Amino acid sequence: MTPSVLITGGTKGLGHEILNYFAPQSVSVSRANGFDIGTAAARAQIVQMSLEKDIFINHAHNGHFAGQTQLLYDVFEAWSRENKKGYIFNTGSFATTLPQGSFKRYSVIKHALDIANAQCCKKIENGLCSFRMTLLRPGMLDTPESRQKEHWRGNGVRGLDLAQVIEFLYKTPQDFLVSEFSVSAILPVDGGADGTVIK
Repeated sequence: MTPSVLITGGTKGLGHEILNYFAPQSVSVSRANGFDIGTAAARAQIVQMSLEKDIFINHAHNGHFAGQTQLLYDVFEAWSRENKKGYIFNTGSFATTLPQGSFKRYSVIKHALDIANAQCCKKIENGLCSFRMTLLRPGMLDTPESRQKEHWRGNGVRGLDLAQVIEFLYKTPQDFLVSEFSVSAILPVDGGADGTVIK
C-alpha cells in the first residue's frame, strides 16, 4: 500500500519527482500554492496537514533560518504531542561538510537543519516519540538548475533515487532508526583505463 505523503516544495525539480513517485497519495505545499514556510501561519497549516499523512517530507528551503529548520521543530513538537506514528524526512545537503564558494550561507542554514535533526533523533532513539526521522543528505542533484551550474560534472542525484530511499526506509522495522542517510551520484567516466572523470 502506497503511504500518504505531504512534501514541501514539490512543484518543481527533485521535489516534483518525489511527489509523482508517491502519487496519487501525495500532496505538495510551496510558495507556488500559497504556503510560505517563512511565515508562522503557513507553518501552522503545514503542521496540521502533516498530522493526516504517513510521511512528511521537509524538502523546501527558503534561504532563511526561519524556514526549513523552524518547520522541522514545529512538526516534531506537534507529532510528539499527538503521539503520532509515521515518518519525517528532512532534505539536507552535502554542502554542510563540503561548502563551496557562493553556497556559504546555504551551508550554514543547512547545518542548522543537521543539528535540529540530530536533536530530534536523539529523542526518538530514547523512546520518547512514536515516529521516526531521517535527514537525507544528497550531493550534487540532477535537476535542470543543477545542470546549468559551473560545477556540474555530468551526473547527480535524481528525485527517483531519493523517493526510493524514502520508500525503503519507511518499510523498515519500527525500531530501526537511520538518523542520517547520505547519497551521491557516481560521476561518468570517459571509458579510459585510468577512469578519468569527464570534466
